[in-house]
Amino acid sequence: LSRAAYSMASDAKYMRDNVAVVCALRHRRTGAVVVVASCHLYWNPGFEDVKLHQTMYLLHSVVNFTRSLPDSDSRFSPSVILAGDLNSTPDSHVYKLLTTGILEREPVVRCPNEVRLLFDEQLAKVCRWV
Repeated sequence: LSRAAYSMASDAKYMRDNVAVVCALRHRRTGAVVVVASCHLYWNPGFEDVKLHQTMYLLHSVVNFTRSLPDSDSRFSPSVILAGDLNSTPDSHVYKLLTTGILEREPVVRCPNEVRLLFDEQLAKVCRWV
């Protein structure tokens, strides 16, 4: 992940009232730092792309926050704990991204009119690829 801020699409579909909180905790005696992030991702299983955008935005924010911490004690690099209501199952793309660091694309289906469509096998529907 780069230091630059992740730019989420400005489409109204991505503008949700979900929240995340990120903080750094330092052990008084050892100086060890733990960054804790807690979030609540969008609930609707039909909008996994929204959850993926929210997850990427959160990951970029956590990385940038961690990099911005003062290096007063360079013996420890911060550990990160990510918690919250991800509204995702172990077979979801959000879970796969967080556990493997890999984001797999779904198969793209070509239509005769050259409109690109994304087939989501889990939801058994066809969505417009943006």
